[in-house]
Amino acid sequence: MVTTFECAIVGLLLFGLVLPIWIFYLSAFLSRKMQNGKEPSVRYFAYAELLEYLHKEIREGVHGLGPLWISTIRELRNYPEYYDISLLYLEEIKITGSNKFDHVMENELKETQNFLLGRMK
Repeated sequence: MVTTFECAIVGLLLFGLVLPIWIFYLSAFLSRKMQNGKEPSVRYFAYAELLEYLHKEIREGVHGLGPLWISTIRELRNYPEYYDISLLYLEEIKITGSNKFDHVMENELKETQNFLLGRMK
């Protein structure tokens, strides 16, 4: 026989812990599902900003910010769905200097190209 106290404890556990956790999980799942339609456009515009920066720097020939260039090249790895365009842009970059940032940039270019070529398969 179940006492009233035991029923109260089971009810508190069910409605106080279990049910709110499932409601939170379900709402998080549904919100992620609804955002799937919006995510590609946000990613597209973020990728377009990266390409805009690279295009401007390549066109103007400004090479003063080595760390910014290196991090921009590295950021291209976060957009593997645009690997073909990224590879074309990376082929346009020619490194002619010999300071430490130029060596790091050469390595970063090779690593990013290899990463994107691996995604191509």
